[in-house]
Amino acid sequence: IFSLSSKMLKYEGEVVDGKMHGQGKAHYSNGEFYNGEWQSSKRQGQGYYKFLDGVEYRGQWDNDQINGKGEALYPNGNKYDGDWVSGRIEGVGTLWFADGDKYEGEWKDGKMQGRGVYDYSDGDRYEGQWLADKRHGVGVMIYVDPKTKKPQEKYDGEWQEGKMHGRGKYWYADGSVYDGLWVDSKMHGKGIFTFANGNIYEGDFAVDKKNGFGTLQYVKNGERYEGNWQDDHAHGQGTLIYACGDRYIGNWAEGQKSGTGELHYVNGDVFRGNWEADHANGYGELRYANGDLYEGNWVMDLRSGQGKFTSVDQGEYYEGAWLEGFKHGVGKLTLNDGNHFVGSWKRGSVDGKVEFVFNPKSP
Repeated sequence: IFSLSSKMLKYEGEVVDGKMHGQGKAHYSNGEFYNGEWQSSKRQGQGYYKFLDGVEYRGQWDNDQINGKGEALYPNGNKYDGDWVSGRIEGVGTLWFADGDKYEGEWKDGKMQGRGVYDYSDGDRYEGQWLADKRHGVGVMIYVDPKTKKPQEKYDGEWQEGKMHGRGKYWYADGSVYDGLWVDSKMHGKGIFTFANGNIYEGDFAVDKKNGFGTLQYVKNGERYEGNWQDDHAHGQGTLIYACGDRYIGNWAEGQKSGTGELHYVNGDVFRGNWEADHANGYGELRYANGDLYEGNWVMDLRSGQGKFTSVDQGEYYEGAWLEGFKHGVGKLTLNDGNHFVGSWKRGSVDGKVEFVFNPKSP
């Protein structure tokens, strides 16, 4: 807003009926200067005004105020050309910034407001709505490659106070695309993220990361995860379906199976037990499709430690030590007739002497 309240010291120009009328120059007490048209002692028509702070205005005047079309040059190198209302930039106009930026569009009370296009000196470009000098409403922002100046990334959607906020779609330089909700220029809320490799995540986001409930479809290997997420990792309860049809249902921690969970194999086998760092570790039960059952300890997906194996077909069961999936160490094998023997095993085979015990009830 330009203030024009300074006292006039000197006038040089045309006078009609004792009033400044026509072309004339005025010098003011604060050092400001006007050269232009007058009507009934008021600046009216075309005129030039130099303000004390160095701003120079050339353009239309009405009723002693800057009104209409005009151009202003600022000491900092900025330049404005467009509409004015009562000394304020208002309407449609273009502002060239000293640093190379440029805005062309609507103005309100000296601020970018309404629809406008902002070209940044680095090549970026925004086209859309503005409010009080900030991107606000609906608009498109195009980011260019710093070296080639070619479009590299793009956002099309809602804005609030200069930030991506609301619903919008973002195209990234690596080919990935996000379509969903934003808060303070971060992915936040429901959305769909399509990765450059074709993987698709659909679900909740918080602060630019997968957080909450969501589904991730892996294109290359055909796997699909559906469940809870925390900071871009599967975390909490979730289900992973493998391409072969196997299915894990259970707990996750930082992207790995951890805690209690079940692995259902497509052949009908089912493992239920404890997991650690993506492997069966600790106590677990593996029930085979034919009815066989292992109950006991696991280490890195293999039967290791103390465990019991029941064979339905043979009608016998083994209870004892295991190592890397084999009977290994001291154990007891009970046969289908109730007889049993106790001995030492090595990598699945009897090793050394055994103690054979008959079942008193056997024939």
